[in-house]
Amino acid sequence: APPVSLECIESASSPSFRVMYALAVTCLSALLILLLEPAAMLEKFGTTGCRRRVGVQFSSFVQLLSKAAATTSMIVWNDALAYSVTAGIGEEQPEVKQRTLLLYSLTMTFAGSAVSMQFQSWSRHLTTLSE
Repeated sequence: APPVSLECIESASSPSFRVMYALAVTCLSALLILLLEPAAMLEKFGTTGCRRRVGVQFSSFVQLLSKAAATTSMIVWNDALAYSVTAGIGEEQPEVKQRTLLLYSLTMTFAGSAVSMQFQSWSRHLTTLSE
């Protein structure tokens, strides 16, 4: 096998590669969630106690996998964006890098909270419309 070139390793640690990787992980996570969510409804597939218990356990497992896929996607995006934010800061400036990451963390926390609140609002609105 040919040796891995240094250019290949450097391109794998570039901000654009990390963003593309995060996008691929997000698409795969979304596909997994969309395929598994209908299976979570199997909780109600039986009338006997054994079938109902298996359905509940399977539904819990599917929900766990969905949350794991979503969490993995969020972690990869955080890594890609944090790397992109600090890509131009040299190792000789650790204070600047720390302050930039602090500002990034605060910004992402508040932006994530705002998006979460908006989704909850839409969810409540759609729930009241369906009733």
